[in-house]
Amino acid sequence: MGDPIDTAQEFAGKIKEIYKNELVSVNLYGSAAGKEYVPGKSDINLLVVLTDEAMSNLTALFPHVRSFRKKRVSIPLIITEQFITTSLDTFPVEFLNMKLQYNLLEGKDVLADLAIDRACLRTQCERELKGKLLYLRHGFIETEGRAKALVLLITRSLKSFIFLFNALLYLKDVPIPETRREKLSLVSSNYGVDKRVFHNLLDVYEEKTRPGQVVLQQLVLTYIKEMMELSRKVDSLRV
Repeated sequence: MGDPIDTAQEFAGKIKEIYKNELVSVNLYGSAAGKEYVPGKSDINLLVVLTDEAMSNLTALFPHVRSFRKKRVSIPLIITEQFITTSLDTFPVEFLNMKLQYNLLEGKDVLADLAIDRACLRTQCERELKGKLLYLRHGFIETEGRAKALVLLITRSLKSFIFLFNALLYLKDVPIPETRREKLSLVSSNYGVDKRVFHNLLDVYEEKTRPGQVVLQQLVLTYIKEMMELSRKVDSLRV
């Protein structure tokens, strides 16, 4: 597979052809805009900003859905500028993550000057951590202790937690590194949780190790314990 930026630019061009002057911006964001993109595994994520009038013409994208999927381009996140300005208090984690790692492909740079409210960010982090912790406990029981299911639980949950870790580092005024391993280390040291647990989880996530069933069960139980501690730390954090 080719360069994800080239692929994203190709689809940005198609979107520009469709919407012309009603297109405000197209941005590539997520792993494809950074150093940890994995061809054939990572998705290519696009943020498309349209005018209000263009929102009545979303059907114009129907003919391109299959080609999006074929090249692992996720269905674009389509919003308006007004949605951005009125949603920073609702989705500060999502907009912070976009702002941290993106490439402007077409039009206006709508992400560069976004102001993220730290109080709103902390509140969403607390809510998301507690929700994902509930999912992690429920998911652990649902695996029935089976190794394959435990690996899948680690992979899905760790990805969503790492998404939050950028925000947790931002709340501590810590420069946010580009790699997952560095992020895990910094969150561990700044919030007083066990770095070794997160690195062991990341080794499973990146398929560097294949622990047996018993080891995986204990790893996830320790994972739950550390996430409980992290949730408490964020709950008491004052910004």
